Amino acid sequence: MSEPTLVPEMAAALARLGLAVEPALVDELWLFAPRPLGERESSLVLLSLFEAPGVERRRILTLRSEWSRALKPEPPRDVLEEHGSCPAERVERLVAGLVRRMGEADQEPSVVKIAGDAERWHALLAPPTGGLA
Repeated sequence: MSEPTLVPEMAAALARLGLAVEPALVDELWLFAPRPLGERESSLVLLSLFEAPGVERRRILTLRSEWSRALKPEPPRDVLEEHGSCPAERVERLVAGLVRRMGEADQEPSVVKIAGDAERWHALLAPPTGGLA
């Protein structure tokens, strides 16, 4: 399975998140497709973070980002929210419940395993390559 391609605005939001969250702590991401909100768009990412090196518990966070689609763009708005922690084996169930409560259950997210690997993190944020050189 190939890594999902992010819209540039969401990749930028995740890059901004990198200033608040060390990539070595990122275990998994659930990426939701952008949704229109009038002249803005919004996207959601759920994150599972290692609580600490060698600890089997995971912190669960969401990053919701909004950006302008208008001719006169406004700065993006990012909201990073922590929802608690749980044992690693309960992450899937906790994420499923959080998705239902947030009203995102009608979307199937892309799941990306980072496993604390900074190279995977940076590859996810890199713009897609392709086309003719």
